[in-house]
Amino acid sequence: MGFNWEDIALWIAASATLAVLFAILVGKARVKQFPFFTALVGFDAFQSAALFLAFNHARVYELVYWGGQVVDFFLQLAVVYELASQVFKPFGKWASGARSFWIAACGLSLVAALGLTFVASPHAPTSAWAWVIKGDLFAVMFTCMASIAVLVTARRYGLGWRNHVMGLAQGWTFWAFVTFVVETCHSYLGYTSAWYDRLGNIGTLAGIAAQIYWIFIFWQEEPSRAISAERHNILIEQQRQLDYYVAKLVNRSGTRRSP
Repeated sequence: MGFNWEDIALWIAASATLAVLFAILVGKARVKQFPFFTALVGFDAFQSAALFLAFNHARVYELVYWGGQVVDFFLQLAVVYELASQVFKPFGKWASGARSFWIAACGLSLVAALGLTFVASPHAPTSAWAWVIKGDLFAVMFTCMASIAVLVTARRYGLGWRNHVMGLAQGWTFWAFVTFVVETCHSYLGYTSAWYDRLGNIGTLAGIAAQIYWIFIFWQEEPSRAISAERHNILIEQQRQLDYYVAKLVNRSGTRRSP
């Protein structure tokens, strides 16, 4: 097992950004709002350190890597659900129709990911390695589709762009899409292709870029959603006027229907 200087440099950069991001999430008390995302970042940082220590032990390295892939996949699913719950029920209650939409979106994403993974025919030296590539393709495909569904429907449910939730969603969608393209190319080019490692480095760079973006987002304080007393009174008055005109319109319609 050997790595060139590019692999080592990317490894160090990814580990450093993960460590900084985890420190910010904990230090800035973002854990309460994003427990699964914090757990994912912390796990990835821990796995990176474990892989470094197991560098000269091929068997241990493989166990840590592939075992971590399984845990990482389920944590990614948890982060996507965390994003959906933050978008669709920002005040603790699911918006009207959001639950059914989310189930439908996840169902379609799952069917599409399974279908595309089934028809994929990756070039690999063994059938076991081919299924490993298929597994990676399915995981990132499903995550990418589900996160895009959250991002596209966010504005429909009244969530603004300038906050931690949308910052996480934007960075996550960018990373998921680039990784999806990389894994698709891996599937069709095969493990023996000269582009395999280069494409992997592109995926790593996308992850580092997303982490740097999240560091910037989570370092800043989220804009306050509190409504001033003056603004609250204005909204109450506007609601009263709206109720008055609606009631007047209903009464007028009822009068016209009278015999």
